[in-house]
Amino acid sequence: MKKRERIEGFLVAAAVADAMAGPHHGRNSAESLAFLEQGGWIDSFHPYTVFHQHHRSICQATAIPGTFTADTRLRHLLVDAITVNEQRFPGSRMSPNYLAMSIVIHYRTCFIEYDQLWQQYRQAGNKTTKDRLLEKCKESFIRLWFAWELTQTATEVYLPQTLPLFSPPAMRINQCTDAGDYTGNWDLEPIDSESVTQSIKQIFHEGNFERGEEIPLGLIGLLPLAIYWTGNPRAAYRFFLEMDFFDFGEANLYAAVFGALLSDLLGGMPWPQIVKFISHNSIQKFIAEYRNPGIQRIQRDFELAIAVSQEFYHRVKAGERDNDITFIKALHERFALSDVLMGSVEEIFSVAVALMEYAGHDLPLMIKLGVNYGRENGVISALAASLAGAANGISAIPHEWRKTVEQAKPACDFQHMAKSLADIEFD
Repeated sequence: MKKRERIEGFLVAAAVADAMAGPHHGRNSAESLAFLEQGGWIDSFHPYTVFHQHHRSICQATAIPGTFTADTRLRHLLVDAITVNEQRFPGSRMSPNYLAMSIVIHYRTCFIEYDQLWQQYRQAGNKTTKDRLLEKCKESFIRLWFAWELTQTATEVYLPQTLPLFSPPAMRINQCTDAGDYTGNWDLEPIDSESVTQSIKQIFHEGNFERGEEIPLGLIGLLPLAIYWTGNPRAAYRFFLEMDFFDFGEANLYAAVFGALLSDLLGGMPWPQIVKFISHNSIQKFIAEYRNPGIQRIQRDFELAIAVSQEFYHRVKAGERDNDITFIKALHERFALSDVLMGSVEEIFSVAVALMEYAGHDLPLMIKLGVNYGRENGVISALAASLAGAANGISAIPHEWRKTVEQAKPACDFQHMAKSLADIEFD
């Protein structure tokens, strides 16, 4: 199998999982389990409801089934940054500073778009035109809000001479029924500009770290960086730890392990070998080489995830609905930390590993199990699908699933992205 086919499989599988999970994201454990007990089961793409029209989801007012969310947007932003870095500095690997600078530039582009639309809205005289521009302003604002959240992290690494400004009315929108809810009464009049004064790490409550609830953005966002170390998992592991970009606490360890596994798969490592690598204490030896203090924690998560999946896999054949639902319930019992935060890095990591072991080569089953898990189902299913897609290639993804996602986002050219990444060469 060609490297490009593996990269395309990784990108498309993750987007498919994200898009299928999107309309069902955010259910807590009780809601997720009740959905299954009442006969619910997700195995296709669904339209988005009003609840999901906010900055953490699809970044637009309406969306057809198959539309992926901000998680995939983040991954594609990184792919673009990798491509531009290669064009400017052939054969060099992107630094944390360059990635941060790319995010700040992306934020400024979003800000200019929003400001231009807002000025057009204010100057419009025709009511129909004004209403249309108002909806465009809302969508542009949500894209800007998402870019702003990334920028708060980026400014920890790269501090531009002129700090980015956040002029949109975040505080006013927070007074609506739900922040970013399209049904709320939005007041889009710009308020006084505020520059970046504190990082997202300072904003995020430190008490969450004590409960292991580190923000897991890097688990899904940084994965394309594995292309830099195709077939060299140890180098990939070190590189991900050094990036330490989107994660908090020991969460960067989990991103590093997934990055190492993906680099191995992109290099042609067979899927059974990866599963064997995971389940025979190889991870423990692998991490021990770097004397990282998080080794016991991450090894515990691996061992428990593998044990849970093997228990159910050997009871009844995987893919039989009743057993699959019982398996999902067991995952909630073992890994769902709380109903307050929708997913800790430990939970996301452990459930994704369990899905990989349970579903084996069956990529569609792996995605459906992750989607039906609920909670942070988009990240969980996309993580497992990323590795399975890299192992099995683009041909393992059902054609109709791929077609649905591509039609929902026709501007997204997965083949071009895969080719751009596959053409990058390093010594």
